[in-house]
Amino acid sequence: MKYNLYFTGDTLLKTKNEAHSVFENVGSIFNDSDLTLINLETVVSDKIFEENHKDVNICCSKNDLKSLDKIKCNIVNIANNHILDYKEDGLKNTILNLKEMNINYIGVKDSNILIKEIDNIKIAFIGVYEKNINSNNKVKIDYLNKNLYKDIRQISGQVDFVIVNIHWGVEFSKLPKPKQRKISHKLIDCGASLIIGHHPHIIQGKEIYKGKNIYYSLGNFNFFKTNREFDTDDNKGIVVKCEIDKSKKDIRVSEIPIYIDENWTPNEGSEEIRKIFINRSEKIEEMGIFEFYEDIAEIYFKNNYDAWRNRIKKYGIKQFFLMIIWTVLKPFNYICLLGLGIKRFKKLKKEIQYEK
Repeated sequence: MKYNLYFTGDTLLKTKNEAHSVFENVGSIFNDSDLTLINLETVVSDKIFEENHKDVNICCSKNDLKSLDKIKCNIVNIANNHILDYKEDGLKNTILNLKEMNINYIGVKDSNILIKEIDNIKIAFIGVYEKNINSNNKVKIDYLNKNLYKDIRQISGQVDFVIVNIHWGVEFSKLPKPKQRKISHKLIDCGASLIIGHHPHIIQGKEIYKGKNIYYSLGNFNFFKTNREFDTDDNKGIVVKCEIDKSKKDIRVSEIPIYIDENWTPNEGSEEIRKIFINRSEKIEEMGIFEFYEDIAEIYFKNNYDAWRNRIKKYGIKQFFLMIIWTVLKPFNYICLLGLGIKRFKKLKKEIQYEK
């Protein structure tokens, strides 16, 4: 007996023109789905709460959850960088609304493992965010730490498959961080059957480790155009279809390319998008020690300082001093600066050779 699971990337549950249904153009893709899981990158609330001081704060209404029926979505991951956009009150209201709409969720500490049984096939779903964003919250978002490895070891002996949904990486990066590959391999070694990643807003590639699939980023599924100055491909994504065969203890995967139009609505994409995915998958294996930092440095600094400028305009001078602290104290910035220097040196070297 085989069952079909579908996974998507970053999702808002909104369109630019509210008159249009979010998933009206892709519903047929999910016709044979037994279970669909999305990354719900928004607070769900009809109430007004105090917002966190961020560049972008995202919220949709409880009624918007109804659109998930179109893609047969019955599980959402809420462990991401937007779930606390309206602080803990927004998170609590999101959880309440999901419960009232009978939608399962993963990504909250102490209830981060969801076990679903489909005709005696037991599947454990785990959702985590790369960073600890909890502060003093009573309701805590689960994050990447040593307990995750322990959880996977324990649960893998009780179920047929363990699927890890993880929000991580660097926005607009075409490649995963070198550290992500090490983490992914350890997750597989602990018993994970499949890893589904998101956060960069663009497609990254797939790696196969010990016969298990690692998707570093599915890109966007239903999201606004986040960066127009760089050619970031953030209007493209992939949906992963998993065909589970219990008799063979096997997960077969395939990818469906997605194109997001100007109304933020997902549509089935072209083979060109599939080629982008394949090309980036090949690059993961070929990636040199500094290639990731060379690739991401320029857009990383541009994107972050644009965000800081917006925060200063919205919230005042305190954000300026926080930007200085972020610049000086974040080690990742120095590695990216080195990558930017290497990239520019290589470019200068090519120009000199060309002139000769």
